Amino acid sequence: MYTILIFLMLYYRVFHNTTGVPKRQLSAVQAVRGALWSSEDAMIMSLSQTSMVWSAAQVSSLTGLSIDQVVARVAFLVSLDVPIMMTRGVIRFSKKIDTLVPSRLRDAMAILDEQLQIYWQIDSTNNAGLRLSSSSPVEFLLAESQTAGRGRRTKQWQTLFGDAVLMSYRHVASRSTDFSSFSLLLTLTIVECIHEQFPQLSCAIKWPNDIYLCGQKWMGVLVDVVLGVEQTTLVAGVGCNLHVEQGSLEDHAIGLSALITRYDKHMLAVHLMRACRLAKEYCVGHSLDSFRSRYDQCHLLHRQWITFDDKHTSRRGWVEGLSPSGKLMVRCDNQPSIALDDADVANVRLASVDLTTVT
Repeated sequence: MYTILIFLMLYYRVFHNTTGVPKRQLSAVQAVRGALWSSEDAMIMSLSQTSMVWSAAQVSSLTGLSIDQVVARVAFLVSLDVPIMMTRGVIRFSKKIDTLVPSRLRDAMAILDEQLQIYWQIDSTNNAGLRLSSSSPVEFLLAESQTAGRGRRTKQWQTLFGDAVLMSYRHVASRSTDFSSFSLLLTLTIVECIHEQFPQLSCAIKWPNDIYLCGQKWMGVLVDVVLGVEQTTLVAGVGCNLHVEQGSLEDHAIGLSALITRYDKHMLAVHLMRACRLAKEYCVGHSLDSFRSRYDQCHLLHRQWITFDDKHTSRRGWVEGLSPSGKLMVRCDNQPSIALDDADVANVRLASVDLTTVT
């Protein structure tokens, strides 16, 4: 009797309270292992595309889940910070939720099931890729949210659930393969692909690994290279903002929805996946020098005045272009040109939007 009473009390709290399903964060272990994509969760979240409010009975009827299963799935989604809640048996979405479907990506990329992993939540797609053994067939890892998304210089890449395409590309090659220019080539291939697919968009590379849209940060690239005894493992992460809500990200960030109201999230993900493969082919088969002119054409800072922090000192210079090794060639005053290395230089930015371009 006591056990039954406790069960009824818990059921009442979840199904009839006025404050919603209690938020439960994933534990550190769960976050690392990740919450994998599931068709049951996807069915529930897809209902937000039709209406913001549903009864648990309606969801049960449409999804084929029992009401108890619906309650459990909603509680799980709340723990992932999905914009959903349940009060008194009524499920409410705070916004439309657009999530990726594995089968659509596999069909578009012509890849096998084992080559793709999709998570609702993971600590970081790059971290997940680095944890795989060298013999793993996984090529692409995608997630709707990250608990520890990484940027450059220990910065975090933060987005709300479903508001970005978060992915990593993984490739294992011989130890002699040089991936030092992969980050530059990946930003180039992404921008060229976007120009082809969305010619109305004004996007450009911001050296060394960001992509800007209308002068605001849109995408970021983070490349990890691990040298083994006989093999080199490349894991390249791409974060692409779809929606940016006020206060959720850096002030200068922008999402695709700010300029395009209707777009296909799946096709955008496919374009990024294809760009990763193309960048790998460029990196393995060619030198960076053969792509420098194309890079400069897509470069936000090319032939512009910039400021940068060099060894705790703020300096100002004019960007001449990319060096054969991928460094940024800058002329400071009347001094000889210097080569900026992204590992040693921080906060490279336009000096002023009012300064004219030097030719």
